Parts: sequence; C-alpha cells; structure tokens
Amino acid sequence: MTTLLIAEIAGLVGLLLFSAFFSSAETALFSINALHIARIRKRHPAVAVRLEALLATPTRLLSTILIGNTIVNVCSAALGYMILSGLGVSHAEAVAIPVMTILLLLAGEVIPKRIAMRRAVAAASLYARPLAVCIRLFTPARFLLERFGQLFASHLKADGNSLSEDEFLTVVEVGEEEGVLNEEERTMVDGIIRLEESQASDIMTPRVDLTGIDLDDPTLSQMEAVRRCRFHYLPLYRETMDHIEGLLDVPAFLLAGAGDIAAATLKPHFVPENAPLDALLAEFQRENRRIAIVSDEYGGTAGLITRGDIIEEIADDVDNEFSEQRDQIQPIGENQWLIAGDCSIEDVNYELDLELEAEGADRIAGWVTAQMERIPHAGEFTEAQGCRVTVQRVRHQRILLVILEKLPPQETDETEDSP
Repeated sequence: MTTLLIAEIAGLVGLLLFSAFFSSAETALFSINALHIARIRKRHPAVAVRLEALLATPTRLLSTILIGNTIVNVCSAALGYMILSGLGVSHAEAVAIPVMTILLLLAGEVIPKRIAMRRAVAAASLYARPLAVCIRLFTPARFLLERFGQLFASHLKADGNSLSEDEFLTVVEVGEEEGVLNEEERTMVDGIIRLEESQASDIMTPRVDLTGIDLDDPTLSQMEAVRRCRFHYLPLYRETMDHIEGLLDVPAFLLAGAGDIAAATLKPHFVPENAPLDALLAEFQRENRRIAIVSDEYGGTAGLITRGDIIEEIADDVDNEFSEQRDQIQPIGENQWLIAGDCSIEDVNYELDLELEAEGADRIAGWVTAQMERIPHAGEFTEAQGCRVTVQRVRHQRILLVILEKLPPQETDETEDSP
C-alpha cells in the first residue's frame, strides 16, 4: 500500500467525520429551544450567547451547514473513487457509487443524526464555536447562494406560518402528554378555544332566574329588595324585565347611605343572544364593563351575562355574580350523573362524551322537553341518543334537576330499533 493511498484513506476518514459534523450539527442546533439555552446559560454563559447568535439567523446557519455538507460529500465521493482505482478495482466508477452512498448514509447521516437527537444540548454546545468559524469561512459561497435564491424569492414565499385549529389542538394535546401543560392549564386552553364556538345565550343567567327592582314600587320595597340582594348588580326595570332602565351597583348604593338609587345606577349595555363569547369578552375588557343585558330577537330581555360568566368558561373556579356556585354535572354512580336543568347541552356532551342534540334547545332541560314533546313531571324519564334521562325535580313547569344514565351499546341499539 503506497503512501498516497494511505493519505487518500486518511483523507476519506476525515471527510466522513466532517460530514458527520455538519449533519449532526443541523439536527442538534434545530432541536434545542429557549428552555435548553436557559439551562446552558447557567453553566456556560458564553456558549449560550454563541448559540443565541447562531439561532438568531437560522437561514444563514442552515445555508452554511448545507454548503459545508455538500462540499464534503462531493469530495468524499471523488476520493472514494480514487481509492478504489488505486486498489485496482475493476469498474471503480460503478462500484464507488453504491459504496460511497452507503458510507455517507451511515457515517455521515444516520448515525450522527441519531446521536445528535439524543444528545442535542451537548452537541449544540460543542458545535457552537466551530459553526461560527464555518459561517465566516463560507461567507463568499453563502453570499452567491443567497443572491441566486433571491431570483426565486417571489415564488418561494410561504402562505403563512399560522397554525390551523386542528394543528393547534394537536400541539395542546402533545403539550399535555409531554408535561408542558398540566391538567388545569389544559382545561383553561380548552375553555379559551370553546369561547369562539359559544354564544351569550349558552352561559347567560336566564330571565326567570333574575332578581331586580321595579322602579314603580314604593321606596320602602325597593330598599328591602336591595338589602336582601346577594349580587353585585340589580336590574332596574319598570313593570316587566323587558323594560330595563339601568343596573344598580349594590355595594356603591349601600356604602353611599344616601338612599339615592339614581346616583348608584349604571347605564345598561345590551348584547344579542348570538354574540360570540370571545368577542364579548374582548368588548368587556376594552370598555371596562362587567355586565350586559342579553336581548332576544324581539328586543325583550333574555337574561344577563357578566364578565365572570365568560371567565368561568375558562377557569371553573371563578365566582359567578348572578348564580350560586355549584357543580352542574355531578357523578352519583357508575355511568350516572346528576345534572342541573340549565346545564348546556354542549357542556354535557363535552364532559360526558355524548352527542345529544335537539332542534331549538341548548339546555338539558330543553332536550328532555323536546324528546318527550311536553313538560314532564318529576320521576318521568326518556331514552334517546344513547342515554336515559330521568326528571328529578320540577318547579313551576321548569325542570331543575335530571339524572342522566349512559346506556350500554346493546341496550342503545334495542332502544333505537324498537317501534
């Protein structure tokens, strides 16, 4: 074996090591994130600074790595052919292609990239200084490459880098699985997503549950109503709730002590039943409002909604200003739940993994009435859409509580097939 051949083999080994360096550097550098860099900074501040500088211009970094890897791989292929020719292998050019392809794949791609994936932080820290040198070294070649790429820049513009809804939900799920989000944070993210799909009518305090003051009542009756009030605001109306003229700030009225209702009255703000919750919350924050009156399609009062109602959709433990704090869905046995009649069908479906639906109904009480086609009495039940719902409590023709039981699949099929 001649000295030249030994030198060529040594050169090939060196080129394969350079190929492994560039390939593993690409994987390592683009695998680390801000959290990794923060950890590196605690032990090696200078390394963290270099890594931040490299990742600040990812296009320049990637171009440098690709240029270096391409040069090394081309030189490796040529040197491999020369070595095979020097060894007297017949048809060296045909043999060199598969041999060098396998060598480059194993030694220059697969093995180093796998190692870099498992040791991304260590590899990135080790490669920070050499890559900075390579960036300066390959500046002329990178400059020409970027200039050439600008000729096609108008055709290579991305449509956008925003996530679709499905992609975002996948990111949230992966974040919870990886421990980035805990259960409470995941619940809040889900609540924020649901705001866009929910309307004011879904979470408002309905008109039948409202407590207010008739301005035509005697002053003594009005004062008594204020003293009995457990809420921050009271609607002020004349004759009926359809004619609300203001909202009384109860704490401000009581602290003033002057008995002047007008001085503690806020101008009412009206929103439609179909107002999206995300837009409504933004409006509350923008205009510094805490409460609004929900109007139906005929201009009458459908209910009230507060900022706390909306935030409660995101975080369940926020106090609601117009309703008692309670769990609307409570487990009471295997596949059985006690559900408040004013619980939304959407919440029932989400919590219990059901697909209940009824035309014109958005509450479980409305769903029961739609299935039975009449106002039920306590103790009556209906079976539909994979569950049995028994009316537990009724007051003034209004369903207050129901017991929902999931039916086994076979029982569900028999119920649906029965005449």
